[in-house]
Parts: sequence; C-alpha cells; structure tokens
Amino acid sequence: MHYSQVAGQEEIKESLIKSINNNQVSHCYIFEGPKGMGKYDLALIFAQSLLCLNFQKEPCNQCNSCIKANSFNHPDLHIVNEEEKSIKREDIDMLINSIYKKPYESKRKVFIIKDAHLMTVQAANTFLKTLEEPPDNTVMILLTSNSNLLLPTIVSRCQEVKFRNISKETIKSYLIEYNKNIGIIELAANYSNGNLNKAISIINGNDEILRKREEIIKIFDKII
Repeated sequence: MHYSQVAGQEEIKESLIKSINNNQVSHCYIFEGPKGMGKYDLALIFAQSLLCLNFQKEPCNQCNSCIKANSFNHPDLHIVNEEEKSIKREDIDMLINSIYKKPYESKRKVFIIKDAHLMTVQAANTFLKTLEEPPDNTVMILLTSNSNLLLPTIVSRCQEVKFRNISKETIKSYLIEYNKNIGIIELAANYSNGNLNKAISIINGNDEILRKREEIIKIFDKII
C-alpha cells in the first residue's frame, strides 16, 4: 500500500511520515472523521509503515513485513472490532493480553480499533488503564466518527488526528478510475460533501442522486 492510495488528507500523511522518520511516534492515536474519509485505509498504511523494514517516505512493499501486512497476515498487526459492533470488556481483556506480549517479528506491535466509540463503559474504563502505562513497543490507533463519544480521559491520553473534507478536485481525480463520464463525475463530486465514499456510491448507482437526475432528464425530454 502507498499513502497516495488515500484521497486528500495530505497534512495528516506528512505528519505521520515525519513522526516515523523523527522517531516521534505516539503510543496512541485517535483518527476522527466521518466514514468515507480514509481513516481505516490510512491507519493500515501507517501500521505497515511502522512495521516496514526499509521505510523512508513510503513502506517498501517488498520486505517480509510489508508482504505480510498487505495480506493481513502479520503477527504484530492486530485489527480489533472488524465487524464494527459493540466492544465489550472481554474484547479489551483479550487486547490487553496481546498488548503486553513482546512483538513476534517486528520492533513494534500495532493495534487498530475500529469504531472505538462503541466500547461499553466497562470496556472503556479497562482500556483507560492500559493508556495510563502503555508499553513502549506498542502503537494503538482508535478509529471513530466522533471523539466526543469516547471517554475524555481516553482522548486526553491520545494524539487526535482529525480528518477533513476532501476537495472536489481531489475527489474528481480519484473518480476517473470508476467512470469516464465527466458529467457524472462532476455531479458526484458536487454532491459528495467532500466524502469520497459518498461520491463513489453515487458513481456506482447506490445513491438516489443519479436516479433523480435521470428522472428529471426524462421529464425534460418529454416536454421538449
């Protein structure tokens, strides 16, 4: 994977790359933003970068660590809550058990927690104890649509990374891969509200925008 695979978020990318090169990686990050902003994809690329044996400005995608990370087969890369459901205390207990074990192959272990705001109160309080004394060789990335739904004490112990709306021009440049129709691309970018997934949904016909557009065109055709 490459950072260019995530649309926009250039400041975030530069900051994450710089943190690795300057050996200033935080023990815990919160990636906050609406779905469709690239939080999960960027978390995966950042995780791969942390595990890469030859990282410079991009993961090399050739070393054993990169190959395993790309195939989701790296023993030091853990995805928590892949099903995006409620995170219970038992789930966090299992996470903590893994956190305090030494890395198997790399210098670090990376944990990506999807929809971290879905932790129950008991789970959140248990997780907080881990943040109070985090292991040196572990990086945690919490993904959430709204950090206000997390315990303030968790937020205060993490580095917040806020994902912004993507520019229309950036969205249009990515949509060309899905559709060559400039008119549809323009429409999708205009109605996406800066959200690439929303734009792709429009392009693929999974949104009412295109259907309504076609209905309006048919009405005008009948009038003409």
